[in-house]
Amino acid sequence: MFSKGQRFNKPNFPDTPAPNAYNPQESVDLLKRGAFLETTERFKQSRGLSTSPEPMPTMPPKPLGQPSQTRHVSHSSATGDRYAVLQRKLDDLERVHQEGKRTHQAETERLKMELARHQKQHSEQNDSLEKQRRQMALLDARLQELKKAGASDSTQVKELRSELRAFESERDKLRLEASQIAELKAALQATEDKRKQDIKERDAIVAEAERSLAAEKRNKETLARQCEDLKRKAEENSKSAIRSLKVQLNQSKDEVNELRNTLRATQEQASSREEELLDQLEQHRIMLNRVVSEFATLSAQSVRESTFAELRREWIVSQTRNWKLERKLANSEAQVVELAQLVRQVTGERRLLTQHLEDTNQELDFYQTLAETNQTYNADEFVVVTEQTTTQDELQVALAERKTYKLVSHFYRNQCEQFAMTTSILNRQLQISEKLADGYSTQLSETLASHEAIAGRLEMMQNEYLKAQESFALATMQRNSAETELQALQSKVAEQESQLNAIDSLHQATLDKERTHIQRLASTVQKYRMAEEGLRDEIDGLTSELASLEHYRIAFDSLNQKVDSLLARNKVAEDEAVNLADFNAQILGHHNPAQRIVYVDRIRRELADCKQKVAELEVERERGNADNANLQNELDMYKSVLVPPANKPRTHVTRLTRRPLTSKILNTLSLDELENSK
Repeated sequence: MFSKGQRFNKPNFPDTPAPNAYNPQESVDLLKRGAFLETTERFKQSRGLSTSPEPMPTMPPKPLGQPSQTRHVSHSSATGDRYAVLQRKLDDLERVHQEGKRTHQAETERLKMELARHQKQHSEQNDSLEKQRRQMALLDARLQELKKAGASDSTQVKELRSELRAFESERDKLRLEASQIAELKAALQATEDKRKQDIKERDAIVAEAERSLAAEKRNKETLARQCEDLKRKAEENSKSAIRSLKVQLNQSKDEVNELRNTLRATQEQASSREEELLDQLEQHRIMLNRVVSEFATLSAQSVRESTFAELRREWIVSQTRNWKLERKLANSEAQVVELAQLVRQVTGERRLLTQHLEDTNQELDFYQTLAETNQTYNADEFVVVTEQTTTQDELQVALAERKTYKLVSHFYRNQCEQFAMTTSILNRQLQISEKLADGYSTQLSETLASHEAIAGRLEMMQNEYLKAQESFALATMQRNSAETELQALQSKVAEQESQLNAIDSLHQATLDKERTHIQRLASTVQKYRMAEEGLRDEIDGLTSELASLEHYRIAFDSLNQKVDSLLARNKVAEDEAVNLADFNAQILGHHNPAQRIVYVDRIRRELADCKQKVAELEVERERGNADNANLQNELDMYKSVLVPPANKPRTHVTRLTRRPLTSKILNTLSLDELENSK
């Protein structure tokens, strides 16, 4: 009914080159090759006008009898050549542009890897900082326990003082009741005995702490000696391993020389294969030298005794494997020698057979000439025919031997490939040993770090022990002062019983005033001391944090410098691309519409601007994400109950922690004393 037509319209492919089809970083030599543009006509010539410009002097003169059609064909062929050259240049420019893009991507990947590495280091340092904070929390808890013990001692002293005041209030009754005074003295003696017993117990605890400290010191010394022994053993083992590797290297060199000698014998049939084997042997030698150097560097590191024993066991196993491989290699070498002898024998027999074949051919030629002259057959000709058949049989035998020789050469090639496989297996074993050595070195560094942490804890324990001794000395001084006061009061009771009734009220009033004043001063001094300790701890924490963040600042500055250098290089590359694009447009932008590529520069510039905008937007997005993460972390720290107040961020509101209730205890004691005095 309807005529068949095309279902889709044919696409119109433009003759202009695609974007990014040329590279602005093309060498000058390629531009020099396109110097034919100087000899061509850059402007179109109208066929009807007689005012056409004269051709260049370098061009050959046009023939007079040539028609206009041939001239048009030559011009179109010249433009086609120019178009092909320009297309080639565009391909080269696009290739160089792609290479620059790949280098830029590789540089960005490297920077990303460095950033990830720095972030990993930052996280590891944060973990170590968190561990130190936990240790500090434990030490603070221990310090609080010691303070509580000191507070309990002070409460005991205050109780003794309160008892003393009770004794002073009852001194009138003690005058009348001597028996009660004796009982009170016995109770006082019992309290003193109890106090002495407590002091003895504390001395025993201190002595036990000293013994534990000495034991830890001895353990530290033994560990240091063990480390030195391990280092010395590792050095000796490394030296012995280096010597054994040198011996193995010499043996391998001798084996290589033997293999070269055997290869020279078979050079006539397998010259190309011999060159490949020599290259492989050279690579093996380089690999062995590298293995020796890597093993020397690896053996310089110290390992533990258990790891050394395990490595020694693995080395013995690998040595046994090496001996087995050497035995296989010796067997293969013997087989190679036998094969070489067989090859020599076969070559000699082949030469003899070829010589014999030539002789028989000459005889055949001679007899053929005789046969042409004489058509009569005789017994001699029959002998010649039989000899010819025998020579043909011998030729077949020689061909069979040649096939066997080829099989022998294939066998030799397989043996060489087997040698290459054994060398690769040995290389793999060496890599495994290197990985094990790296793991052992990391374990050794961890043990050293734990030893350093133990040493720090020992120093802190020593400081705590000194503080405990000081507090104990203060307690003994207070006890001695209390005993002296008690003796003075007893002497006053014995000597001045008549005068105490009159002076008691005044003395008690003044004593109460002095005690209240002393208690207030002690509470204020304690408050200021606690505030000073808190400020000192905060200052130490801030200084340690600043010292730990110094290398991050250095790394950030180095990254900024690298980014600035990359931006400068990118700017220079863009300027150079603009200049080259203008130059190429000037060269190529003549009147042929198929070769106008000025729009390529515009498209490239737009693409570069888009890429720059995308990169800037990505950087801004990452910064926004980082700011959001920081704000979320700060908000979580505000909300969290587990975060201590010292680690929470600072605000305009001052955060205060609850102090021990020592001041309240002192205030209650002072009120009780005032009531007693009244």
